[in-house]
Amino acid sequence: MSGSERSSMLSVRGLDGWYGSAQALFGVDLEVGVGEVVGLLGRNGAGKSSTFNAIMNLELRSSGEIFVAGRSVAKRTADQIARAGVAWVPEDRRIFSNLTVRENLDLARFACGDREPVGVDELLDSLPLLDKLINRKGNQLSGGEQQLVAIARALVPRPALLLLDEPTEGLAPLIVEGIADAIARLPELFDVTIVLAEQNLPFVTSLTSRVYVLETGRVVHAGPTADFAADAELQDRYLSVSVA
Repeated sequence: MSGSERSSMLSVRGLDGWYGSAQALFGVDLEVGVGEVVGLLGRNGAGKSSTFNAIMNLELRSSGEIFVAGRSVAKRTADQIARAGVAWVPEDRRIFSNLTVRENLDLARFACGDREPVGVDELLDSLPLLDKLINRKGNQLSGGEQQLVAIARALVPRPALLLLDEPTEGLAPLIVEGIADAIARLPELFDVTIVLAEQNLPFVTSLTSRVYVLETGRVVHAGPTADFAADAELQDRYLSVSVA
């Protein structure tokens, strides 16, 4: 095992991915250190969700190397990857609408593997906004509330790595601020490394130290978040939406 594998929480090398015969990822390389919050930026269709799907071995066929905490997960099933310490919050949140928030959280215990689950009381202490939601059903929650519950549910198995896919999608700016505040506290409170896939640059800038930028399934930029946030030309090239 190389030194790079030992020091990285997530190491992705030469990741290709296909939906049927259509290739969606082309040689994606990512390195995320233990305790980092790293952004994955790009327009709709750039390959952000496909990268997460490939890491979790869901929905697409992929090849390449994927290490989590130095251990290869490239050939594992999605449930094995979850039990190995990877949690994923998809863009559509996937809250069970007919279950209460407490019941949604309880279900996540099945992904714990050999780790002690995070208790509901600990979640309520760490995410105070969750308290008033705990006995509501999923279909009684707003979009922002569903996002908060989805993040809390992902934390129950005490993951080492948390993948957040477009957490601000469809949310009002005030709600986005609350979600950002919650995410900012997670690495210290839960000892978790985070990869955050987003189009919302101010949101990513407020939370991450480094970014990778994807376009058409390829990494086209990697570096400190502050450098990307200060470069209007790069932002226009890789994030702006053409109306021509």
